[in-house]
Amino acid sequence: MRLSLCVFGSVGYRLLSHCAAEDPPIELVIFKSSDPWAPKIIKKCKYYDIPHYSVKNINKSDIATRFQDSSIDICLLLWWPDIIKSELLRSVNIGFINLHPSLLPYNRGMNPYYWSIVDSTPAGVSIHFIDAEIDGGSVLYQKEIETSITTTGQELYHLNEEAIIQLFKERYYDIINTVTIPPALDVSNHPVHYKRDLETHSKIDLDKHYTGREIIDIIRARTFDSGNSAYFLLDDKKYFVRINIVEDKNGN
Repeated sequence: MRLSLCVFGSVGYRLLSHCAAEDPPIELVIFKSSDPWAPKIIKKCKYYDIPHYSVKNINKSDIATRFQDSSIDICLLLWWPDIIKSELLRSVNIGFINLHPSLLPYNRGMNPYYWSIVDSTPAGVSIHFIDAEIDGGSVLYQKEIETSITTTGQELYHLNEEAIIQLFKERYYDIINTVTIPPALDVSNHPVHYKRDLETHSKIDLDKHYTGREIIDIIRARTFDSGNSAYFLLDDKKYFVRINIVEDKNGN
């Protein structure tokens, strides 16, 4: 089995470290020049003597030719942010395997932690072959994550990261020895969420009627220690809102 990796961010780097230390050897690693983790990725590749290539846009590079020349069987997308287009999909012998932080087919696309909370859909992570559908394809392995009314977007985001790392490591040899692609998911009733949807949905309209659960879920789903959060507009000013929910352990 001839493997390539597309590596991005801290999760990608951690999984690169795992793959590089195992057999078979990695044929080549692709990383993004804009990734803050790029220096560590380069250092790791040099340590294990793995050919590595920087890209701005993987679909507008010569990577498809490199995959074909190296006769790559499987490419692992390790937290890779870009959509893989059809020409690149055809450049490997078996397929591309992706890691997605949702329990597919729920919460396809961006920010699945948010949509899991506000839509009350199951949370989890998935390892799957990709196809022309965004976050479609064939699921290989999944792990569901339990949440509660106190779970914030930040907490679920980190739970997703740790769960996908654990699942990938547990199933690594099963993943890379896959030769038959299972039937694709039916994603027809599961919409794709885009980056722009997050800002639109988490704007609180002060003149709109919400249930108590709806407003709490919107706020907690975007509660992070830093960065933007749920918000409302008043008198031409923008106000961010976060929440802290604590269970009463005394039962009062």
